[in-house]
Amino acid sequence: MDIVSHNQKPWVLVVDDHELSRQFTVQALRQITSRVKQAGTGRAALNMAARFRPELIFLDLNLPDTDGFTLLNEILSVWPPESPQPEIVMLSGDSSLSAGPVSKRPEKISILAKPARRRDIRKLAARCLSSAGGVRESSEPRGAGAPQPSLDVIFQRDLNRQGPLLDEHISSLDWRSAQGILHQMIAASAMCHETEIERYCRLLNDELARIPQPKQLSQAYFGLLRAIEQARNEHHT
Repeated sequence: MDIVSHNQKPWVLVVDDHELSRQFTVQALRQITSRVKQAGTGRAALNMAARFRPELIFLDLNLPDTDGFTLLNEILSVWPPESPQPEIVMLSGDSSLSAGPVSKRPEKISILAKPARRRDIRKLAARCLSSAGGVRESSEPRGAGAPQPSLDVIFQRDLNRQGPLLDEHISSLDWRSAQGILHQMIAASAMCHETEIERYCRLLNDELARIPQPKQLSQAYFGLLRAIEQARNEHHT
């Protein structure tokens, strides 16, 4: 595999299987550097890390084919000893997360709670990249690269996919799986400023975290369905 030259401009790699969250982070980062790559699986992240040797990696804790700490160990185990190790930002819904079982620990691991704000992503990235001299305004030409769907389009696509799954899990009393979907929906709705959807997702998630009461569960769930329907109508008008 060919190694891509840095030419004094650092690379940032974003690893996240949730498309909307990944694109949100990428868009925030591209305001300070145009050299941003993204991966949705651990395998793709390993290949990109080996090729581009990023100075900074935003790494989601939960991936479909591995977990963030395992992937980080794999990346560092094949990292060239003569090259400075990348700085790591672990993306997690739990801001109290510790650095976890990282056997080949980099010099610094930062934790960024999801959903993160754009300014927090940029601030943390700028601090991590400043030592490499790579913080700059993006000069990437407009229209360069493949066009990416807007966050709103990705959000509506997520709702179409996750809504039936959430209904299936709630109908079968599978609270844990329902909460897994709700966690993603909370992050996505916060990033897209869909405040009513976020509010009802949180209410429903709180209800599922304890022994659900039928009345409160129904109110939260049908409130969420109304908020989703209203958002769809607004996007179609």
